Amino acid sequence: MGMCNVPISILINNWFGPKLRGKAMGLAMAGSGIGATILNPVLSGCMEVLGWRMGYRILALLNLALVLPMILRTIVKTPEEKGLRQLGQEARPREKPAEGTAASGTARSPLLWATLLAMALFSVTTSVYTSNGVSYYQDIGLDPVKAGSMISVFSGALIFSKVLLGTICDRIGTLRGTVFSITVDIVALALLILSSKYVGLSVLSAMLFGLGSAFATVSLPLIVGDLFGNGNYGTIVGYCNIGANLGASIAPVLASSIYDASGSYLPAWWVTMVLMAVTIGLLVWMYRDKRETI
Repeated sequence: MGMCNVPISILINNWFGPKLRGKAMGLAMAGSGIGATILNPVLSGCMEVLGWRMGYRILALLNLALVLPMILRTIVKTPEEKGLRQLGQEARPREKPAEGTAASGTARSPLLWATLLAMALFSVTTSVYTSNGVSYYQDIGLDPVKAGSMISVFSGALIFSKVLLGTICDRIGTLRGTVFSITVDIVALALLILSSKYVGLSVLSAMLFGLGSAFATVSLPLIVGDLFGNGNYGTIVGYCNIGANLGASIAPVLASSIYDASGSYLPAWWVTMVLMAVTIGLLVWMYRDKRETI
């Protein structure tokens, strides 16, 4: 599963220029949410009737019968191989496309390590929320069914927001679009904290979380393209996915440890809010450092 996003990012970076790349990336990443929305209840029903082994066999057959033939028949690495040009080649105003970075210099680049850190921080909010959100909502008074439905609200809003964020990044640039998205997440965190006293804010916090959290998947490959160009793009976006996965693995454990130590999730939400603010500062520095280098 960890390898899925890398080839998607490479293909979209190759086939779409700066004018359409964000929207294409948002549509591609939204597909995972749409698929999960459709397949989760179907496969759950299959497992209930036929058993979990048969449920996984059905999923494997769907991949073999539908996904694999589609990949084999349609995937071409670059448009030049088909005698075509990139869609949306025009660069965004006031942005100079990156020319690419040599692999030998990239590994020692402070910009790469800053990008890895940013990607790790990207995953913090979403992973902490999806892992601990239901327990938190129950702590503040929602019954288990309503608490679980908050994650459904989050997931539905996230599908829509991936396409929205991609379009915004095409219009105003990846940095501004990502900062806007993270700011929405910070507002959602503030509402989540307030919902401990005003439970009615729970739905709004879940919706804003979904609308803000698209940067965790959509912005990552766009930022790599902006900062490092097409040279060694696949390798660099692979490194950055490692950073994102590390953040997603560590953050929920730390949040749960904070709960065990304090008896409340509120300190974890405050820490997450501070980390998101740090991420904005880090992103601004990364883009400024790149412009100065160019």
